[in-house]
Amino acid sequence: MPATIAMAPQDELLRLTGVTGNPFEDVSTTNNGVGRYYGANKGFRARLVVAWAVTGTNPTLDVKFQDSADGVTYADMGYSFTQVTASNAVATLSLSAFPLLAVMTAAGRPWVRVVKTIGGTASPTFGSVAVLHEPAEPF
Repeated sequence: MPATIAMAPQDELLRLTGVTGNPFEDVSTTNNGVGRYYGANKGFRARLVVAWAVTGTNPTLDVKFQDSADGVTYADMGYSFTQVTASNAVATLSLSAFPLLAVMTAAGRPWVRVVKTIGGTASPTFGSVAVLHEPAEPF
């Protein structure tokens, strides 16, 4: 398993996955990420990284974005990464090899979270998954 990455407090704003001090998490069940406040009409680029082994039979991982007006009730934004499978989740040394997605928040919906949906059989797991992003910018 990769080592935990030490992060400064300001770096906590650069992740949509994981826990404090480590943006990576193993994904073996469908779950919702923690919502982050971006502000309305803000754009950012997000990168999906799968940095460790993929296990299970026919494993799939779908990652989509949801937004919220209040940080409690979320709805799909229409942004998602291409489905990840065992064959396209190869960890490399270059971040540029991982998919990048431009996301824009809507007026009145400043909160954003990711939803991770796992598929397959025989305990599918994607190791060390992170959704990292650049700071939000006004449009």
